[in-house]
Amino acid sequence: TGRFSSFSSFSVSQFSDLRMGSNGPDEYLRKDVAIVRAGLADTIIENPDPMIQYHSGYSQINLMQKFNFQLQPGMELNYGFYYAQRSNIPRYDRQLLRNNNDSLTYARWEYGPQKWQMHRLQLADYNQRSIYDQMKITTAYMRFDESRENRRFASELLRVREETVDAISANLDFYKHYKGGFR
Repeated sequence: TGRFSSFSSFSVSQFSDLRMGSNGPDEYLRKDVAIVRAGLADTIIENPDPMIQYHSGYSQINLMQKFNFQLQPGMELNYGFYYAQRSNIPRYDRQLLRNNNDSLTYARWEYGPQKWQMHRLQLADYNQRSIYDQMKITTAYMRFDESRENRRFASELLRVREETVDAISANLDFYKHYKGGFR
């Protein structure tokens, strides 16, 4: 409308397992396929295609919503909400590690689900005033959740490390153009 605008965006992405190039180092080939937890035992299965990096695929969703309201000519209030979430992502380099008897060191090593969100509120004044040509006041709140999960081969102990970070910010920005510059 004349004073109000809105913008929305939503995406879903699904990424398949990676395929190694033919010129890569042989130590990156995955000769063993996913370790399958059957009952209380881990099992190693031969990989039919060592160039496929099994369990490297993941999915992700993104959401963005913005609102803009013109309070008066040259002055607007903006609100934005941003959200992203992704599934577990296995750490391929850790899944290749072997111990002294050539058995796999880890049955599982991955970054757990990750969530990120931000709320942003901004007041912008584009009217020229005596002390500024433009002014913006911006406040934001962010929350970030992530984790890491690993389990050694043939172990029942799953180690999980979770982290949550909250951040709050406030900015006050002024822009003033001086024709003669500063001396």
